[in-house]
Amino acid sequence: MARGRTETCDLARGHRCPGRWRFTLDAFLSSSTPTSKLVTRLLAADGSQVGQTLTTSVTGLKTRVQTRFSDIKLWSAETPQLYTIELSLVDGDKVMHRMRQRFGFRTFEVRLGDGLYLNGRRIVLQGANRHCLNATSGRCLSEADQVEDLRLMKEMNMNAVRCSHYPPDERFLDLCDERGLYVLDELAGWQKGYDTTVGRALLAEMLQRDVNHPSILFWDNGNEGGGNTDLDGDFAQWDPQGRTVLHPWGVSGGINTGALPALLTSGRSQPRHDHSKKHQCWTDGHASLIYMPTEFQHGLYDGGAGAGLEDYWTLMRASPLFGGGFLWALFDEGSCGPTPEKSTSAEMPAPTVFSVPGGKKKRVFIRSRNSGLRLLFLNDPSRKISMAFCHWKIDTASPTPPHAASPGNCGGCPRLLPTRP
Repeated sequence: MARGRTETCDLARGHRCPGRWRFTLDAFLSSSTPTSKLVTRLLAADGSQVGQTLTTSVTGLKTRVQTRFSDIKLWSAETPQLYTIELSLVDGDKVMHRMRQRFGFRTFEVRLGDGLYLNGRRIVLQGANRHCLNATSGRCLSEADQVEDLRLMKEMNMNAVRCSHYPPDERFLDLCDERGLYVLDELAGWQKGYDTTVGRALLAEMLQRDVNHPSILFWDNGNEGGGNTDLDGDFAQWDPQGRTVLHPWGVSGGINTGALPALLTSGRSQPRHDHSKKHQCWTDGHASLIYMPTEFQHGLYDGGAGAGLEDYWTLMRASPLFGGGFLWALFDEGSCGPTPEKSTSAEMPAPTVFSVPGGKKKRVFIRSRNSGLRLLFLNDPSRKISMAFCHWKIDTASPTPPHAASPGNCGGCPRLLPTRP
């Protein structure tokens, strides 16, 4: 197994060393011999070699490789430049093992009292929370599912995603590297965190798998109520980059990730429903905290979605300490079942009751993916309702979809149609 890190010269502060970029790789071996060597090559996206081949004597089960490269292109969401490191374990003239891994050169830092900086430039994260879910295949996502999710986010002008509430399929992280999407990678844990023994094992597995993805800017230590602060120090053991560890809906690493009302509370990490204490305005006592809600604008089968989103962005962007925010959520977490005309109560879940414009309550069958929030009215197929989620709407007037059925789509399901304000 190999684990590597890439750093630059003092680019984070905008000072570039002339054309020289430092590369550090830690290789972990299960076995070696006194004559073993590591042969390292850096490859560009077109397969051409960058710089010279580096040969390093193996010094034990952990060997560090260090060098510098010239004329490196940096990775960002706008310019997702990737390189491949080829690492070969050789003994004499025989190659014992060879592996390749993609990565990117970039810097990222949280500047207290200022903001988030990637490659020396300030960035704002605009994204959504995403579950790994398909309405027909459950947690088993196809390549098309992964690509479609990322395509939709990019089309809606999102540049970031929070992986809620567990690490995603590694293929999704590969796509975020390739196409440019900033990631909050999350240790599993919903409302009750894992104990330290189990959590430590899960954390090690997640970081060993994901540590070299340039798209990952933060680690989340569980969901709100699902973290374990005893594990905070473990992240640095597996991450040479030393990424900031967040506690969603709390304060950590100089970032306030609470929902919008937390603007009027202190930066102390409190349970989300704990109103037992009065706190001073965070802008008075915690002026250095960067504000970046990991969940806001709740839009999960409740009709809220992106309504009033411009007001939220306007308010938050007025602060010089605004770091971004993540909508809840990209999709409804629902499952497709038989069409209502042919179904029985045993074949499909009980319909959800919610209010629609016009006053009366309507029973609806909630479905999700592939194009976003989907609603199927059971008792009034003629009623129309539009929902403003990043200027997308649902038209339920037609009993048949305006598009051909495709894998992952249920026949007869109205499709989200793009519209403009």
